[in-house]
Amino acid sequence: MKTQITILLLVLSNLPLSSVLSADATDNAKPPNIILILADDFGWDISALGQTAYQTPEMDKLIKGGMQFSDFHSNGACCTPTRAALLTGKYQQRTGMVRPMNAEFHGHAGMPPEEVTLAEILRRVNYKTALFGKWHLGEVGDRHPLGQGFDEFKGFLAGNIDHHSHVNRVPNRDWWDGRTLKDQKGYSTDLITDNTLAFIDEHHDKPFFIFMAHAATHGPFQDRESPVQRPIGLGKRIEEDHSRKTQEERINRIYPNMVRAIDEGVGKLVETLEKHSISDNTIIFFMSDNGPVLKGRRGRTGKLVGNKGNIEEGGHRVPAFVYWPGHIKAGSISSSTLMGMDLMPTFAKLAGADISELENIDGVDASQVFLNNRPIAERDLFWSHHHMLAIRNKEWKLLRNTNRELKLHRLDEFGVGETRDLSKEYPEEMASMKKRLFAWDARIQEISKSSQVTAGMDKKIPVKSEWADRPAPGK
Repeated sequence: MKTQITILLLVLSNLPLSSVLSADATDNAKPPNIILILADDFGWDISALGQTAYQTPEMDKLIKGGMQFSDFHSNGACCTPTRAALLTGKYQQRTGMVRPMNAEFHGHAGMPPEEVTLAEILRRVNYKTALFGKWHLGEVGDRHPLGQGFDEFKGFLAGNIDHHSHVNRVPNRDWWDGRTLKDQKGYSTDLITDNTLAFIDEHHDKPFFIFMAHAATHGPFQDRESPVQRPIGLGKRIEEDHSRKTQEERINRIYPNMVRAIDEGVGKLVETLEKHSISDNTIIFFMSDNGPVLKGRRGRTGKLVGNKGNIEEGGHRVPAFVYWPGHIKAGSISSSTLMGMDLMPTFAKLAGADISELENIDGVDASQVFLNNRPIAERDLFWSHHHMLAIRNKEWKLLRNTNRELKLHRLDEFGVGETRDLSKEYPEEMASMKKRLFAWDARIQEISKSSQVTAGMDKKIPVKSEWADRPAPGK
């Protein structure tokens, strides 16, 4: 609870922020609210970060009023692994969540209940906690959000849904209020925003943590005016009636509208915080769960190589920014190399929560990066996706790509540099990084084998559609 003391002392004495953070907190101090916004398959699609095809004025305001990260990374190159690491502060391999949960055969599986999540940590220090949107970490028992530290959950459990009918890939209806299947009519992005605002209206007088996990910009590609693609029942998917060319044209037209809907929701969020006079005591952090599906109009990666599903920079270097008026210097840019797993220990520190008893926390506390733009200690960072592997330390990155080739790259500050292999020019760096990479992989794979069994991710059990026994339309 040190941050509220920071607010008081800054007003009274104008001490440097780093000085007052060491002050002892009082029991009456209110820690900061925390809102974590996670977009899905979101590229560098913010106009303040170089997007020129359309504008995102609300996110632009937060970037200009806060700190953007030029070297921030998701732990995974796809959905589930990133979320597991984000909430536990661990490499996802420790939790068994090494690949996307598939709604069609992973209904039994999920992140083990014994994993301690950020929501559980914050609830220990009297935060109200909520998840609105995508979970993708389990459905049954305590693998459900309500069993993983969230007081309230409204959203979907699978990896993606139709943004209007809220039907998943099985197909089954997949919009829940807690553990009750209870649909809300509306566009998924707007529902996630509206539920977030309602929660703030109700709980603005106490500390809260909101995980705002958008379905967008994951497919199916739909904006507010798009027709349903996955109808309730066994109707034919509308997208199947389009030629490939027509689908491409439709997606390129719709994708910017999906981004705009997220942006408009950010604006409403800030308005609600200001309405309750809690903006200055609320941290808003935004990031994507991985790179975009494809480059171009449906996800910008600039000059980065790769995209979702691989561990070149375009697959995991993601747009990220943090906004906390009065605490984080407006217009600042951090070049510190951070990962999603760093957010759990960082938010725990800022909330005054003690996580010292937790074992195998791989993330680091980056609060001083946020508050003072102070760099963190040098460290090795790792990625693993299927047979692909990577290690990063400062500007050096060693990558085993989809062809199982080892290549050494030297990245510039924006992640550019994966087009040139420097392994022959820097044999000592190559040898050292190779040794560290394969040593880590051997350790983590041994852990991962048993943790996947615990998570149920070692088995595929078909999930039955709720409409499987019904006759198809017209029969």
